Amino acid sequence: MTTSLAGATAWHALAPSDALARLDAAPRGLTEAEAARRLEQYGPNRFRRAPPASPWRILMAQLRSVIVLLLVAGAIIALATGDPLDAAAIGAVLVLNVALGFVTELRAHRAMEALLGLEVARATGRTVYVAGNGGSAATASHWVNDLVKATKCAERRPFRAVCLSDSVSLLTALANDEGYDRAFSGQLENLGERGDVLVVISASGNSPNLVSAVNLALERGLVTIGLLGFDGGALRSMLDEYLWIRTDLGAYGLVESAHSIVCDIVTTCLVESTAGAFPDTVRVEPVST
Repeated sequence: MTTSLAGATAWHALAPSDALARLDAAPRGLTEAEAARRLEQYGPNRFRRAPPASPWRILMAQLRSVIVLLLVAGAIIALATGDPLDAAAIGAVLVLNVALGFVTELRAHRAMEALLGLEVARATGRTVYVAGNGGSAATASHWVNDLVKATKCAERRPFRAVCLSDSVSLLTALANDEGYDRAFSGQLENLGERGDVLVVISASGNSPNLVSAVNLALERGLVTIGLLGFDGGALRSMLDEYLWIRTDLGAYGLVESAHSIVCDIVTTCLVESTAGAFPDTVRVEPVST
């Protein structure tokens, strides 16, 4: 038995008495025996997510595209009319088209995995923390504003999102008293809980205060996501999920602009998800305890 988050009445919008009635539970909770029975019947509480597309499936989708089919037809016609050079040239374009499409789709699916991590955080009422330095701090602040406001609707649980770069007084207090490396991890020590999400935005991937924050997040059981640039830096090997804008070292303007665009795209996807465009992306199992 599975309850979709896209149901007529979302769980978070129900009155406590209605939620208890739907769960067939009493205000004082389930007895130990009843909890054991439901655990055996339904299994542990967990989120179901649509299985990720395999590389083979992505490749086959590329081979079925209209452009690829037209190129194949062109190569066959060239061979049939006695033009092997033209056929070879079309074949080379075909291989290049499939290869580029495959790599692009594979990266897009990885980015979608990170997006689904944010959807799970919203569905469970966990908090999303976003942090960055300099221009990335501005991107983090802007994105949190969009996550909190732009995705809000009556049918879905609102996002709980906090920008760790926003509180000037707290940021400078930690930097002055404990060192700038502790500017974000010092905040997470008070706020972060298992199941929350930490998103770090960094062009270099080497900012000591972000590395410190990710280390703490991993110790606390937070999901870690990164928007990175350049060569990915130290953060690339630490994070659960990341989107990497690979550029030359020092290309801050290009990376920061790309990160801002990515945040806008993710927000748009989350808004469409709120509107019911992806009703089966995340599904929740019934509560058993």
